[in-house]
Amino acid sequence: DEAGEAQIVQDMLSKPDTVAMAISPSNAPLIAQTIKSANPSIPIMTVDADLAKEDAALRKTYLGTDNYLMGKKIGEYIKKAKPNGGTVCTIEGNPAADNILRRAQGMRDALSGKEGLAALAGEGGWTEAPGCPVFTN
Repeated sequence: DEAGEAQIVQDMLSKPDTVAMAISPSNAPLIAQTIKSANPSIPIMTVDADLAKEDAALRKTYLGTDNYLMGKKIGEYIKKAKPNGGTVCTIEGNPAADNILRRAQGMRDALSGKEGLAALAGEGGWTEAPGCPVFTN
């Protein structure tokens, strides 16, 4: 679970023999806070899921997909299949996982033609169904 993951990170960062860490944060804000609190001198790498942009300086590097671009491509494919718009509902894992949030934002931006919308409400002909996104974590 998320709290358990944060506890493991905290425990590992407090060990003097830990020389580096690679992690796929399931809850980016919680892991960022854990890293900030530990103030480590070792390099941290995020894998698959990254920290939020404002916390990126806490890690040395990120290895994974450009999640925003992935979401944008998904939106472009949807738009190509239904050029007149429609209603969409995404099923996503964890509402605090930065990779998932970036993918969803990329999709919204591609469908709407606007950047940064929190939800689709008719922009570009697209609407998000009530109760969406659905988080399954």
